[in-house]
Amino acid sequence: MLAATEILIRLDKPPDAGPPQTKKRVTFRLHTRTVQLIQTLSETNYGDDPGQVFSACVKVLKMKKIKV
Repeated sequence: MLAATEILIRLDKPPDAGPPQTKKRVTFRLHTRTVQLIQTLSETNYGDDPGQVFSACVKVLKMKKIKV
């Protein structure tokens, strides 16, 4: 997750997260830096929804070519 958020924060055009998914509660242990990035991304690009950031991170990890 750390790598995906680091890439996502540096992208000029971050990917759309897509339609909202059903919400499930999941517990993660994340580094402080990762939590800060998720919070920043959710506030600036994804309408204060950390779930959308997680969805965008998955898209970033599936990308074949990344232009930063």
